[in-house]
Amino acid sequence: MTQFADRGKDAEKAAKAALDRWADGRGDREVDRLMDSRAAGRVVRSAAADFAFYDAGKHGLLEVKSTEHDFRLSRSAITQFPRLRKRVLCGGVCLVLVFHSTLKVWRCVPVSYLMETGDKGSWNLSDVKSFASAGAALAGTNDLFSCLRDTDGQTRYCHYCRKHRVGIGFKTITSLINNTVRHQCAECAEVRSSKDAQAAKAREDEATRKEPEQ
Repeated sequence: MTQFADRGKDAEKAAKAALDRWADGRGDREVDRLMDSRAAGRVVRSAAADFAFYDAGKHGLLEVKSTEHDFRLSRSAITQFPRLRKRVLCGGVCLVLVFHSTLKVWRCVPVSYLMETGDKGSWNLSDVKSFASAGAALAGTNDLFSCLRDTDGQTRYCHYCRKHRVGIGFKTITSLINNTVRHQCAECAEVRSSKDAQAAKAREDEATRKEPEQ
C-alpha cells in the first residue's frame, strides 16, 4: 500500500471515530461504512461516498479525502462528485471532509458549496475554516454535528504569514480596490501596527535565515 493510501485510510479512521461518537447512545442515529468497488472485489458498483449517516428525518453522505496541498482540493480526487450532487438534489446532507496532511488540519465543506465554486481543476478552500480534528470540522459545517464541537481546536489560515493559527484575534481585511477578502492573524496585525514588533520580527527572520541546515 502506498504512503498516500495510508494517509487516506488514517483520515477515514478519524472520520469514522467522529461519526461513531456522534451516533453513540442515540437510537435515532445510524452510520454506515459504504463499500467501494476495490473492497468488494469489483463485483458491485462503487458507493457514492465513504459513509452514509442517518438522523431522525435526515440522511446524508460523507466523503473523506486526504491531500498534501495546504488549501486546494483537486476535482479529480472526487470522481463520484456527480452522484454526490444528485444526492444533494434529493434532499441529502452531503459533505466532503478534507485532511491536509502536511498541516495536520481538517476542513469540511458541503457539496452544495462545491457545486457553486472552484475552477476546472480544483477548489480553493483557503477561506474555509480549518480545525485540528475531524469531529471539530464536522461540527463547524453543520448544526447536525454540533455535539462534536471543539472550539479549542479551531484554526484559521492567515494570508499574510501563510500559516494556520488558532482562530482567535483574527481580522478580516477587504481590499478597497477589488473587494478581495483576506484574513490576518493577531500576530501579523501586531507586526503591521507596532515598530517594536516589526523590529522583533525582522530579528527573528534574520536568525532563521542564519540557522544551519540539518
